[in-house]
Amino acid sequence: MAKLNITPGRLDLTVFRGASVPLTLTFNNLTNDGDVGSLIDLTPFQASLLLYTQIGSPFDALSSENGRLVMGGAAGTIGFELTPEQMAGYPPRASWALHLVDGQGVVSPMVGGQFLVLDEAPNS
Repeated sequence: MAKLNITPGRLDLTVFRGASVPLTLTFNNLTNDGDVGSLIDLTPFQASLLLYTQIGSPFDALSSENGRLVMGGAAGTIGFELTPEQMAGYPPRASWALHLVDGQGVVSPMVGGQFLVLDEAPNS
């Protein structure tokens, strides 16, 4: 299988220390007009999400292989949840990147951005 013909997206995430963070990402193809098209079938892929402050030195790794990423197959989704215990030692400012890997080991970057951990939620 060839590398996916996509332009990786950017999504900055801000989370609050001490809170659970459930997130499901849905991946769609785009039409020729740039509109949202059909779902991308993720069945043939594994996925990895790395959190890092320096490229090449992740401080946490979520993957479909270690069970911390849940692949939705034909639904085009990848889900995960970060618990307060998992995030306890996270730095306040980091980056993240999600990649798909096919059966031949071809890596396709999908999305990434800043990952900010705030010590407390704002007053509601």
